[in-house]
Amino acid sequence: MQGNTSDENLREQMESKWYLGLAKTILNGVLTFFGVGDSLKIMYLKP
Repeated sequence: MQGNTSDENLREQMESKWYLGLAKTILNGVLTFFGVGDSLKIMYLKP
């Protein structure tokens, strides 16, 4: 089984610190408001 990837490590850090979780919530809200969150995710995953 493969270890945690860098994005999993970042997610775990963000979930463990309240201020990073707050920043994530705010950023997700802004991206959702402007309708660009899904396209950023696709661009990140695109090889």
